[in-house]
Amino acid sequence: MQRRQEEARHELIVGELQRLSEHLGDQWSMTPNFKSKYLRGAGELELVRSGLDDTMRTAYQSMREVWHARDDVHDLRTAAYIVSIDKVAASYKAKGL
Repeated sequence: MQRRQEEARHELIVGELQRLSEHLGDQWSMTPNFKSKYLRGAGELELVRSGLDDTMRTAYQSMREVWHARDDVHDLRTAAYIVSIDKVAASYKAKGL
């Protein structure tokens, strides 16, 4: 749904830019491939990579917080174990186990 809204917004911008370029003539114009590149948007691979990037950043921030907050954690690997065990424990608790 968000992608469709984004595409509609891009169509609106490109339409307005085309109207302006027709009005202004040679004073201002879009490059020939601007419209196709701009309207193409993010493909499936870009969306997957973006989601992975977000996940990795969030995971690192969680590990970093544990690493810096606890004196007994000396490296990111240990912090990662602590974060993951805490997530499993929270999941079990939420399920009532």
